[in-house]
Amino acid sequence: MSNSTGYGYSPLGDNSIRLLQIEAVTNPSLNHEKTTIRCQIHHFHIAKAPKYRALSYAWGNSATRLIYLNDQRIEVRKNLWQALWHLRNNNFCVPHLATDYDLIEKDTKWIWIDALCIDQLNTVERNHQVLLMGRIYKTAAEVFAWLGCLSDLPFGSRVHTAVYQLAALTEYKDPKVWEERILRYGLHNFVSLFTLQYWQRMWILQEIGLATKITLLFDTMSADWTGFEHLQKTLKWTQHMRSDTSVFVRKETRFFWGMLIASQAFRLAFHRLDASHNTLEELLHTGQFSVCADPRDKVYAVLGLATDCQNGELEIDYSKSLFEVYLDVMNFCSKTYNGPKQSERLLRLSRLLQASFDRAAELNDGAEAWLSSSNPSAKSFTFNIRGLRTGNIAQLRAPVLSSSLLDKLSRRPPHLGMSPDEISKQLLELSKAIPITSSLSYASQVSSTSTINIRAPQALECTEPIRIYRPGKEEAIHTCLPFTMDDNRTGYAPTNAQTGDVICQFAGSEVVVVLRELQNGRYDIIGRAFVEFASSGLKTGKCGKEDEIQFKLDIVTLQQLTSATDPVLLIARRVKALDRGYTSTIIASG
Repeated sequence: MSNSTGYGYSPLGDNSIRLLQIEAVTNPSLNHEKTTIRCQIHHFHIAKAPKYRALSYAWGNSATRLIYLNDQRIEVRKNLWQALWHLRNNNFCVPHLATDYDLIEKDTKWIWIDALCIDQLNTVERNHQVLLMGRIYKTAAEVFAWLGCLSDLPFGSRVHTAVYQLAALTEYKDPKVWEERILRYGLHNFVSLFTLQYWQRMWILQEIGLATKITLLFDTMSADWTGFEHLQKTLKWTQHMRSDTSVFVRKETRFFWGMLIASQAFRLAFHRLDASHNTLEELLHTGQFSVCADPRDKVYAVLGLATDCQNGELEIDYSKSLFEVYLDVMNFCSKTYNGPKQSERLLRLSRLLQASFDRAAELNDGAEAWLSSSNPSAKSFTFNIRGLRTGNIAQLRAPVLSSSLLDKLSRRPPHLGMSPDEISKQLLELSKAIPITSSLSYASQVSSTSTINIRAPQALECTEPIRIYRPGKEEAIHTCLPFTMDDNRTGYAPTNAQTGDVICQFAGSEVVVVLRELQNGRYDIIGRAFVEFASSGLKTGKCGKEDEIQFKLDIVTLQQLTSATDPVLLIARRVKALDRGYTSTIIASG
């Protein structure tokens, strides 16, 4: 979402939206009139709103320009200013190269733009409007996808050629003609178009996915989305491996074909064409590398499109912390996931969410606040995960400090020591070994789960403030214990591990847990470890029913076990509380 404009908004009614009109230039002979953009904004109930367009655009850099909104001077980002100027300059229409195409009927003079139609400083309104955004884009007569001025874009001439090709593809119905035109001009032009900054935005999953009609807009030309669909079908059908083309053309085409198929634009088209893949989990996976200013929008930006979230299963609330949004998603998926791969999916989703947020420190701050809250019912919710006991720690060796690896890298030439890539790999392995303890989480053998009970926690009463300590620059980055298992595999364990501790792994996941066996088939969770070959998949051929382990994990333990690890100092802080001394270690990361 865009930043606030500073405009003095009047309150919106229930299920109401604001729509915008761009005023025409009154005196074209005056230069200042040409550069002054004036807009009028009005309120409508969404069910009674006039026919309107919606604008989809990238924010661009932070440079701003002035416009007038209901005669108030406000600042907008330069890219939005350019979009407004060119829409007005072309009377809400940009001509195709092939034919003149009027984008606006006589009775349609309204457009919806998030930066101007939502009061971004009003959290209550923002929650409500973001909830409506799926409907806003779905009911818009057309979505204008503003990709910028060609002169400002990298490889602008290639983008120009690609837009021309898309416009031409829209005209022809014969797939053989599509293929011939694509091969004539080459795929590299399309790569330049579909790797623009615009396609990396998180919000376009919903904006493109729900649009009834889409037009790609530039300053001097446009292309209908139909041309892109023709391109997509052609690449899918032929893969451009025709035998009557030269070897050079086939190799070049194969290279650019791979880039296009892997591009975010093609993933968006996939979700647009096949709604059966529009579950929350699949949309989060598609958008994991997309960008947004607020990490909470990694979730909120797809709720309007997610087929399993259309009945208020997840609320939009910008007053919540990032950790609370993570908790909401994990609780929702825990209740909806079923089947033999439930554990694998929950672990994968938890790792995906945290890596996608890319805010490890913010997540840990939220976990700290959640632990110190006085809501015991929230803490009583546990996640059921199944794993397999794959061995025991047979031998522990002297502690290893990641700072020593960095020192080795700085002191020894590459030909006399480990290469930077090898050291980076080992630092990542070390960072996966972290101590974790929680009296709310435990594990037990599957055959013994019926005899294990755990009481719901009472309100926490900490003896000292809960804090996550971040290290000083001079402190060691991370310390862990190298170990050898009874099957001769090696790895790294947290410093609280002991000889004889149990190693547990999970199908389809590289997460490794260290357990300490107690009585009656119960285990305490000691921490997370790294084991060689764990990422290649769990081999269960030699594992029997007696090796199955059932986990009951509280949300902080789950988050720590699946956290996105970095080679930084990880320091544990134990939180003491009443009722059997509830403790949970939060690991500082980032």
